[in-house]
Amino acid sequence: MEIRPLANFREIFFLVLALFLLLIPRWTCAHSPTLQEPKKFSTDHFLPSNQITEKFLCLEETTLSSQCLLSLAKRSAREIINVDSQNFANLFIAISQSDLDSPNSVNQTIAKITNPPLRGIALTYLAQLHLRQENRRGSIYIMTKAQNFSNTSPQAYVNAWLNILIGDLLAILGRSTDSQNFVEQALQTIPLIKEHNTRSELYALAAQARLKNGQRTEAKEIIRTAMMEAKKVRDPYLKSLAFSFNALAYHRLGLLPYSISTQAIAEEYAQSSSLPSKVVALAFLSSIQAKTEQVESASRSLKKTIEILSVIRSPYHRALSFAFLAQTIYFAEKELHGTKRQVPTH
Repeated sequence: MEIRPLANFREIFFLVLALFLLLIPRWTCAHSPTLQEPKKFSTDHFLPSNQITEKFLCLEETTLSSQCLLSLAKRSAREIINVDSQNFANLFIAISQSDLDSPNSVNQTIAKITNPPLRGIALTYLAQLHLRQENRRGSIYIMTKAQNFSNTSPQAYVNAWLNILIGDLLAILGRSTDSQNFVEQALQTIPLIKEHNTRSELYALAAQARLKNGQRTEAKEIIRTAMMEAKKVRDPYLKSLAFSFNALAYHRLGLLPYSISTQAIAEEYAQSSSLPSKVVALAFLSSIQAKTEQVESASRSLKKTIEILSVIRSPYHRALSFAFLAQTIYFAEKELHGTKRQVPTH
């Protein structure tokens, strides 16, 4: 049979998608949240043609890897016309890169963010990357740059978000008093925010910062407030995102049954969301599932997301989804192999 040249990117995308879906395993497992899931995860290697490799995958790769997904996220972000949307897309790409890429790559993405407070948020993740690489001096330097953007946004939720992340980083650095001051500023700001989903997500982040300061009781109280806010959200997409945030906070608190049951709620609302929001909700949930060691659930959510991505035209939703899926693969593989991949030097 003669294989004709592929005419355009869309045709290439559908062919790769079909190959990927055929090769990805059909997972089967019990649904009881009390059972530990089998530790297996695969994106199944395949050998595409040169045209597919060049236009869909990274040039040197033959599998749907986290780095490949990051490349797709960046490509989609470049297609976004709205400046605010592009800023947010690049922010989430930078966040994903901070987990699995080099500081130079993260810096390049941060440079594309034109909104200063959002750039400050991205810088806190870069500072954490430096800290994980045992570059404490570099981490403190980057954190100081992020602090310059504290409370400079006209949007209350951005100020609260940045202050929580600065507080979280200060807690890791052992500066508990400074950390608590930033977290407290954020907690005073959150009631000014109208959206219940945003309140819920910020409370979930604040709970984790409290925990790092050794304030476990306070952290548990805050996550209860976060759940109350999540239950008030009406839109299923926003509700799913809020519950996913809370699921991660529960996991960090060691409340694993609550984390798993909250993930199930997040999935229910993600499935009932309309396109293209559904793809982002599922992709984000899959990243949370991978971070909370629910590898099989992460694989199922990843597969569902890939299935839907074929019909998503919005570059913003594609960019976010690819960025979250990159985290999914990275953390799932990290859970299985027990070690983080070597940080690229390029």
